[in-house]
Amino acid sequence: MRESKPGQVEQSAIAPRPSVTANGAEGPSRRKRARIPGDASARFADVIARRREYSRADGEALLNSIVLDAAELLGASRVAMMLYDPKEESVEILDIGAPAFPGRIVKLGEGVAGRVIQSGQPLVVPDYQGWPGKISGEVLGPPIVSAVAVPLRNGDVSIGAMTAHSTDPRRRFTDRDAHVLEAFADIAMLALSHFSMSAELRALNTHLEKMVRQRTSALEQSTEEISRKNEQLEELLAAVAQAQNEERWRIAQDIHDGIMQTLTGAIFELKALEASSSSGPGVTRMRTVRELLHQLEVELRGVIQDLQPVELERGGLVEAVQDEARHLRTRYGIECRVRVFGEQGALPQPVEATALRIVKEALRNIQLHASAARAEVEIHYLQPDLQVCIRDFGRGFEADAVRDARPHFGISGMRRRAEGLGGSFALRSAPGRGTAIVATMPGIER
Repeated sequence: MRESKPGQVEQSAIAPRPSVTANGAEGPSRRKRARIPGDASARFADVIARRREYSRADGEALLNSIVLDAAELLGASRVAMMLYDPKEESVEILDIGAPAFPGRIVKLGEGVAGRVIQSGQPLVVPDYQGWPGKISGEVLGPPIVSAVAVPLRNGDVSIGAMTAHSTDPRRRFTDRDAHVLEAFADIAMLALSHFSMSAELRALNTHLEKMVRQRTSALEQSTEEISRKNEQLEELLAAVAQAQNEERWRIAQDIHDGIMQTLTGAIFELKALEASSSSGPGVTRMRTVRELLHQLEVELRGVIQDLQPVELERGGLVEAVQDEARHLRTRYGIECRVRVFGEQGALPQPVEATALRIVKEALRNIQLHASAARAEVEIHYLQPDLQVCIRDFGRGFEADAVRDARPHFGISGMRRRAEGLGGSFALRSAPGRGTAIVATMPGIER
């Protein structure tokens, strides 16, 4: 590539000039640039990647590659590049691509390129032959039918132009073509900047890479901190939920063992006194009081029922797990079988609630991640432990990789719940072989 004056990118600014619309008229503002269509992005990435392989002497080959790619994507007969010389106020048509006027020097404002550099705005000429600003003289090859040009910018300064011509009457350029050509002009400016300011660009790239590394490190630290906070929040929520359920259970037990026993005794005493007394107003009043106490007894039993843990208020652990299995089948189409082993006995409320939450979380993971058509849950009433096993027959995963990566909050939550009661938690999985979870909790009261 020539190293003449127009090729320098460190040039004084061109005086501001009015913007130009697609039909060549002056307009108040520059239109918004659109995203390029189709496969152009792949071409750009390839040009940028190849740019690093070129030395300064190979600049012309790179620019030729850019204009050829532009011509192919636009369906143009030729694409060319021009550089502006502010001292001479002229535009030199470079020997790059396939210019219509090779070696010609045009004045600022002359022709498509001259007007684009003067205005700093893209220009689309659908009918070049009828356009009053066309360049007269001998044209290389067939006559130009349509033209489009965009400025080459160094910041806010227009230092040149990239033009595309069509010699096919069926190919008339539009604003959309100007948008695409602008993207190629940006790549061409990257190449020009690389060869004229390589040292500055390398320093800038180094600075940007350093900033990216710093931001990436900060992001990783933030992500780790968020993970820790989420884990702490999950632990706190689990502890609060367990404390709430335990307190509800304690209040229900206190009402049952204290107030209810006293109330039942009072009802029996009144009934006995009523039976031993003769008829009269006093007996009637005792009967009324006994009925009121009986109504209070019914209401207190309702309060006790309401104080049971929400997940288990309709029954015990087995019934609650069966409800979860039916939900998995009816809503997500995953068959889930529930099997019970051993003799069912009375369970401490924290054990029931913990076992149910582990089952619910495991079934949720199956629905979200396993891609399984069926699953099964086993409830083992052991002596003196309770054990729940949840299996799916889905795609599975590398269990070791999950343990080594960031915490999986669902799995870690199940583990903490089981171990929080002094129990154990185990997970087995392999790609293509499904996943199995086994949680064992002590403290079964027979």
